[in-house]
Amino acid sequence: MQGGKIVAVGAKDAVAIPVGATVTDATGMHVYPGMFDADTQMGLREIDSMRETVDSREYGDFNPELRAAVSVNPDTDLLPEARANGILSVVTAPEGGTISGQGAVLSLNGWTWEELATDPSVGMYLQFPRMGQRRFRETAHRCEETAGGHMEENDPYLRSGAYVPGGTTDTRAMRFGMLPAMLGADEPDPAEKEEERVEKALKPLNEFLESAKRYRMAKEAGTLKRADTKWEAILPVLDGSKPFFVRADREKDIKTAVNWAKKNGFRMVLVSGQESDKCADLLAREKIPVILGSVQNLPRTQDAPYDDAYTIPAKLAKAGVQFCLTAGETSNVRRLPWQAAMAASYGLDPDTALKAITLTPAQITGHDSHLGSIETGKDATLIITTGNPLKITSVVKAAYIKGELINLTTRQKQLYDRYQSRPRK
Repeated sequence: MQGGKIVAVGAKDAVAIPVGATVTDATGMHVYPGMFDADTQMGLREIDSMRETVDSREYGDFNPELRAAVSVNPDTDLLPEARANGILSVVTAPEGGTISGQGAVLSLNGWTWEELATDPSVGMYLQFPRMGQRRFRETAHRCEETAGGHMEENDPYLRSGAYVPGGTTDTRAMRFGMLPAMLGADEPDPAEKEEERVEKALKPLNEFLESAKRYRMAKEAGTLKRADTKWEAILPVLDGSKPFFVRADREKDIKTAVNWAKKNGFRMVLVSGQESDKCADLLAREKIPVILGSVQNLPRTQDAPYDDAYTIPAKLAKAGVQFCLTAGETSNVRRLPWQAAMAASYGLDPDTALKAITLTPAQITGHDSHLGSIETGKDATLIITTGNPLKITSVVKAAYIKGELINLTTRQKQLYDRYQSRPRK
């Protein structure tokens, strides 16, 4: 490793080691690329029950100009926890509203957000409108995990359609439809045609994007009096240089999102996709990559088999869908390798599982030229372990980010050492 890059890879006798180089003896250990979680809120969310520590969303339905990178807290305790288990790169993403803002790729080593953010704008995050009726409690009223703390019913954080991150048993069940369906006002009108319902649900989003297109036309014609940050932020998505990271879970929503993106010529990456296996053929055919939510989750319905969520990655792989795995919760990003291990235990090829937390997320986010594998010319971002990272008994002994040896101390380790050395009577 030299200048933050990998300059040679091979057996000791086959690679010339420069005079004066620092040599690390890793005899009997393993070297892997640093792991990559492509859907977190690292630096934006600390303690869910304390609203003051949650900075992952803003008011309003359409906020394309918002950048998650500038709100990242470099001193978060969750960052050293993640890298101590080998996760050295993450995407931190906003939530809330319909268009939430721009996500960022973070390299987990730096004093400021500018040092952390290797890509301050990886793409635009879209909470895709739900098609059809909502389920009981899906409006997230009194769901404290939505934004933290006890809040009033009219708080915009608890509005209908708000994105609810998986975490507690209750919210997982809510997202997967294990709770009974809601009757009454949210039940669709049987006389209304399917096309009309879809058009109605997408109308606010389509109108916003139509306004953005008119802004682009005015800009190209030179008739703008002044630039507008909101419209400027959406232009890279309109011209295809940046993708829409579309959050959708239900089969119906996913299919509608794919067709909508294709019709409008948008690049799309599906995020979460808890029913993506039900439309895997469509995703494979349209070459839509998937950033899959937590594998270690509950069955999606009451009568589904116990391993329902565990087998989704294997089904996607069999259909030829490009996908990567995520931990599902920012407070547990360190569990990323065990998500892959669970998938490998239920039908996914172990090599594919390992790629799903290293190379594939780098490919999906457009950073595979310098991340995701140990190859000459790529960033020297790697880990030394006692065994396969998919084994829970494996320990990360050393980590390098762009060739720099990283301190693997965490708050938990400090507390452990402190109380191990307490006086004993």
